[in-house]
Amino acid sequence: MSKQSMKEKMREQLKKRAQQSQKEEKTSSRSILTGSYEQFSPKAGESYAFDIIPYITGPNAPTDDMGQPKYAAGEFGYVLKFSQHSGLGDDNKGKCICLTGTFRKRCPVCEDKKKVEAEGDQELADQLKPKERCAYNLRLEGENKTRVYDVSKWWSERRFMEMSQDSRYKRKWGEFLFMDQEEGKTIAFVQGDVKTEMKELKGLRFEDREREITDDDVKSAYCLEDLLTNSLPKDENGNIDWDKAYKKIHAYYHAESFDEEIEKPVENEKEDDKTEAEEEKMPWDDDEKKAEEKTKEEREKKKREKREKRKKEEKADDPSEIDWHQYDHDKEGLLKKLDEFPELRKKIEKMIEEDKDEDGTLEDIDPDDIITFYIEEIFE
Repeated sequence: MSKQSMKEKMREQLKKRAQQSQKEEKTSSRSILTGSYEQFSPKAGESYAFDIIPYITGPNAPTDDMGQPKYAAGEFGYVLKFSQHSGLGDDNKGKCICLTGTFRKRCPVCEDKKKVEAEGDQELADQLKPKERCAYNLRLEGENKTRVYDVSKWWSERRFMEMSQDSRYKRKWGEFLFMDQEEGKTIAFVQGDVKTEMKELKGLRFEDREREITDDDVKSAYCLEDLLTNSLPKDENGNIDWDKAYKKIHAYYHAESFDEEIEKPVENEKEDDKTEAEEEKMPWDDDEKKAEEKTKEEREKKKREKREKRKKEEKADDPSEIDWHQYDHDKEGLLKKLDEFPELRKKIEKMIEEDKDEDGTLEDIDPDDIITFYIEEIFE
């Protein structure tokens, strides 16, 4: 038996990763990636075309439900899937890796999500829910450098996998791997507007690739596992120290400082750390302290009110943030609300048209079915 060439080995491993990705899809400057790399940040209304560049996987790969790495280091890969928490902090712009969704480890944000959920604050629990994302090495049309694309899994891998099974492409190319070094395809789209198009990649399609991807391109591509875990504490062998990682994310989430050397958040001074000046307090010091605390409470109250106001304004423009189940038995109200989001309504109507088992139009279907089988599927 002849020895496998590097190209054959790469194709075999990429096919395995693609099959794994397809199986997962059936079951189920925003980047948290860190390190020295150039990010691909598409602008609304602009057209783009890119080729995915395979890369050599690194250690600390995401794990499966059994806690085992999904793949080994040193293999050929093309996509890194991970989970992240976003909308954190006073400005709702904070984000961090989800240790549970990515590595099946304890995650302080997930723990807090369960806690507020048990307390009945479903709105905050939904905000803390982790989102699935994908990262790719890619080369844009007209460029000779490699960039990293950190994008929602909904608008990337899920769509790419669906497209690869499209009969139109199969008639044209037969069975193909869109990420293959030699036989892969170019991916083209127009970036939709974040609010009105729900971050959609419009006109998403595969095209014949015009430029080759060289072995040097593959070897020099970024190790995505490294970019994902660069900020997590490691032990002397380069493995993630999960205890420190938990504490570091806990400190970030709660706006505390963190010192990896002492393995715990650095908190405010303890009672036994008081200085002599603090021990010799005067009677009027308590009054000053109370005044400071009152001022601080007022500032915090104003900040909370601003955050709530900003959340309401953002949700008014984002259909994914609406509690659609309030229209379960209100057909007129549901259709009226959908009129405010024409792109969402078009998507639902297209899904109904493509559903061979469903007779009728949007106006003929029960509102709870529209919400359960179409709206929730779109925002899954």
